Amino acid sequence: MTKRAGGALADPRHCDEAEATTKIEKETPMTQRTKSEEQSFIDATRGWGDILCLWRLCPRTACVRARACKGNVRDCFPRHFKLLPQGVQEWFAGLGQAQNEGASFDEATEWLDAEGPGQALRAWYVAVEQSLPARRTVR
Repeated sequence: MTKRAGGALADPRHCDEAEATTKIEKETPMTQRTKSEEQSFIDATRGWGDILCLWRLCPRTACVRARACKGNVRDCFPRHFKLLPQGVQEWFAGLGQAQNEGASFDEATEWLDAEGPGQALRAWYVAVEQSLPARRTVR
């Protein structure tokens, strides 16, 4: 636990990205990621988490309300990724594998969308949408 202003204890599992990045910069040798590399990693991981709707598996109210990751992606992404349906995990892994083999992003997603993993991702999107309460309309 770290102390915050006023002496309050902060749970490191719930610190925000800026606080975590600043702490990493201060405590790690210069040979590790720079702030811009770290921020790029955080942004990319947060984006993938949002594409995969990991926020739906998150107990944090802020994430569910925003329908986006608002927590520490270094902690949340691996924890929630394991909870995704197997086919969705296979879609994500297949995308990386296809790109490593030289396929473009569009080629990889087109191939995956035609196969089981693409169907699993679509089913996951439907399940997420159905699990949400109806949004209120403001008049």
